Amino acid sequence: MNTMTDIPCFHRRIRQLFSVALTGVGLFVLSMAASCAQTVINLDFNSGDLSSFTQSSGVSPVVQGTSLAQTAGVGAGGSGGVAFIASPAATDVTAIYSAASFNLTSGTNYAFSTDYHKKGTTGVFSQFQVAFFADNNVTTSSSNRYIGFRVVGQGVTGAANTYQLQLNNRDNSTTDVNLGSTFSIPDVNTDWYRLSGTLALTDAASKTFSYTISLWDLGSDGTSTPTLIQTVSGTFVNSQLASDSTLWYGFRDQTGTISAVDNLSVVPEPKAVVLLTLSGFVLIVGLRLRSMWLN
Repeated sequence: MNTMTDIPCFHRRIRQLFSVALTGVGLFVLSMAASCAQTVINLDFNSGDLSSFTQSSGVSPVVQGTSLAQTAGVGAGGSGGVAFIASPAATDVTAIYSAASFNLTSGTNYAFSTDYHKKGTTGVFSQFQVAFFADNNVTTSSSNRYIGFRVVGQGVTGAANTYQLQLNNRDNSTTDVNLGSTFSIPDVNTDWYRLSGTLALTDAASKTFSYTISLWDLGSDGTSTPTLIQTVSGTFVNSQLASDSTLWYGFRDQTGTISAVDNLSVVPEPKAVVLLTLSGFVLIVGLRLRSMWLN
């Protein structure tokens, strides 16, 4: 064995292994950055899910007018998850998930989605809403702040079987409602539906948000291929919530016309430029160190 020849070769091998290790560290950093885009809320309402819900008086689970409970029955999708059931007499029930908070000041795009089961009701006002609340102990009174996305039935248009998608922008007693076009759902229909959309602070200087809201029909048992009923998008200004870094997500059944709620989800999606910047930084550092060690 030529010892003088083998030592430089050994050092070269060590430097190569170190370069591989640097690449691994870089990939780990990128994976950590990508993890920011993972689901923050993903509830199928299995046993124990209710413990993180509060109401205006701080009682858990939420009880406003009547009690809410879980059921062993199959929820949306027919996969054996338990649904979140309100009493048939329930009215104006607001459930706020207090275990997670959201920072709207960062410019993060939040994708949200909640499934609900419609009761077969005739000639009554109906409303189901999901919202980002400024305080986990508030509901929807005029003095509270929240950004709500709702599907509203009779009582808004006065026409039977007629609904609208709406943005409900509450900013210290100021309500700005953007209306979608009307569409029809038969009163006797008892399908599962999905209310979903996105929300992001797009201009911090003007306190302007952008949003989308969509309603999907999931069929009678929630297993059908989702059928899009309507999508509404636009912008609005909310000076209070634009500077709030601790908002909560929740849902509201105002009139007791919803029999179940399932699959509560909020997914933050960091702006692509943030991930690209971090990726570029890791790549530059890795290449620089690789060059230094291999030379």
